[in-house]
Amino acid sequence: VCGSGNDDIDVTLTKGHVTIEAGDGKNTIAVDATGTDTRAGNVDIECGTGGDIIDVTFTKGNIDIEAGSGLNEIAVVTTVGNVGIECGSDKDVIDVTFTTGDIDIAAGDGMNAITVEETIREV
Repeated sequence: VCGSGNDDIDVTLTKGHVTIEAGDGKNTIAVDATGTDTRAGNVDIECGTGGDIIDVTFTKGNIDIEAGSGLNEIAVVTTVGNVGIECGSDKDVIDVTFTTGDIDIAAGDGMNAITVEETIREV
């Protein structure tokens, strides 16, 4: 849990759940290689206003990202599980690549650039 101000948060090779709560300010958050065949967990990220850069890569589990207003850059790559992304007003850049599961993206007012690529839904 972080207060207001700019925070730089890196989480690498985690087994279990990741919960990150960052306050206002320009936060840079990276969760990398979380979850493999033997590692699984959920990632929950919540940020205040100010514009945030959030990267979640190679995660097995559910991802829930809530970013407040500000220019947010959010990238989710090779995720197995469900992805939920919610952003406030202002311009947001959201990329979700190669996801197995359900995707729910809610972006507020502003000029949003949203890309969902090679998304596979297992039956």
